[in-house]
Amino acid sequence: MYCTPKSTATKALLTLGALALGLSCAGNTKRTSAPKVSDGPTAITLRDYRSGITLTLINDSTLIARNVPGDNGALRRAAYYSQLDRQANAKVTENKYIAGVLEAFDDWGYFGFAGAGPAPERAVDASTSLEVSQDGRTQHMLFSIRLPRSSQDAYQNCRKVFSEVYNRIDQFQSASSIPTMTPKVRGR
Repeated sequence: MYCTPKSTATKALLTLGALALGLSCAGNTKRTSAPKVSDGPTAITLRDYRSGITLTLINDSTLIARNVPGDNGALRRAAYYSQLDRQANAKVTENKYIAGVLEAFDDWGYFGFAGAGPAPERAVDASTSLEVSQDGRTQHMLFSIRLPRSSQDAYQNCRKVFSEVYNRIDQFQSASSIPTMTPKVRGR
């Protein structure tokens, strides 16, 4: 198992926190109050309809709701990543980072443009979608070149935030789910 040096991990968490804080302060200057962010189960999903790839960010509260064993967040994440039947492209992070992403989404206008319900599994006119599931509600936003420019800009800004946070979070695989190769022994 590879362990990241503590100083690098600390730097990554501080950078992620600064990113969330910076993004929550930028963007929509018309907003009069901070958006309501709960500590309930929350998932943010990016679907790429061209490649079929689905990436998901979930918070620690989602693991608690799914009854994943563990006394703290780190132990629950280890138990979650050890499950063989879990979604392979799902990453778990702390509630506060998901809250920062949602605040940035709100700043960029996601919730004003998003439609109700989950994103479709397939979309002919859209290339990608962003879906937020929180407090029993699901909203989605599709990206298409046919959208008005303001919707395209909002979507692209939200996608950048999602991608930045997703790429900074470590993900682990269970050992039995990693393909292995057995070296061939030459006979003499």
